Amino acid sequence: MKSRTNIKHISLFLILVFSVALTSCKKLSAQGKPSDKAPAASSDIAIQVGDWKMTKDQFDVRVGMVGKSVPQFDAKSKDAKKMLAEEIVRQQLLIVDAKQKGLANKKEVEEAIEDFRNNILAQAAAAEVVKNLTASDEDIKKFYDTNKDAIANMANPPAFHLAEIVAADEAKANDLLARVKKGDDFAAVAKEASIGKTAANGGDLGLLSKPTFPEMGPEVGKLEAGGLSGVFKGPEGFYILKLIEKKVGEAPEFEKVKNDLIQPATMQKQQEAVLKYIEELKAKSKVVVNENLL
Repeated sequence: MKSRTNIKHISLFLILVFSVALTSCKKLSAQGKPSDKAPAASSDIAIQVGDWKMTKDQFDVRVGMVGKSVPQFDAKSKDAKKMLAEEIVRQQLLIVDAKQKGLANKKEVEEAIEDFRNNILAQAAAAEVVKNLTASDEDIKKFYDTNKDAIANMANPPAFHLAEIVAADEAKANDLLARVKKGDDFAAVAKEASIGKTAANGGDLGLLSKPTFPEMGPEVGKLEAGGLSGVFKGPEGFYILKLIEKKVGEAPEFEKVKNDLIQPATMQKQQEAVLKYIEELKAKSKVVVNENLL
């Protein structure tokens, strides 16, 4: 139980940096003006470490950002909030300690901070480009048409009718593969020489929706109907596969999956917009990449 708690603590500690980045990016993409609000009253301070303070509003923002970025984090749970507060305290104690030891002035730390700051600025610039950009019905339909095969595979995974020949050693398997390639019937060779459990059925594995062992997957992925695999190692020996038939499922009708495609279609549209904007910036700037130095 103790180790599980430690794992949770470590996980939350690691996402703190990410949540800080998201929070900072959100602030940068706003107007960017300093706050005119008066200093927070002591009753509004949610966490304090030395002179450093975090108000309830700031903590709520952090909770919201962590909740969005970490699905398993329950932003409404009191226990989860307490755990996050503990991690914020731990982080702040380490920050204070690092400053006292002069670590903030180390060159590698300063460079890392600058890189982190630049990443946030780049994210803020990208967020500004896409802040009002969402996929239209036309965009979603285009995404559906372009990715129809992938959508079909996700909704109705393909099934593979396979047959196998299994040999005890690689040399024997290669001999059997050569016979099949020369024209010998695959099922007959399997019945005669395979040591697999399917030998009596001519090596027929039936219709499979997923590989029966890890090494099978990549081999099946290379095959067209009627095709033969090369010889490869598996759990019972050395295998040869034949793809008898591949049954591909159809994509659901557009209207049935339209709502599920809004997010990926929007992400694709935003990515395209950012890349286009970067190309426009590139055209206005002097950009040199010396490939000899890469």
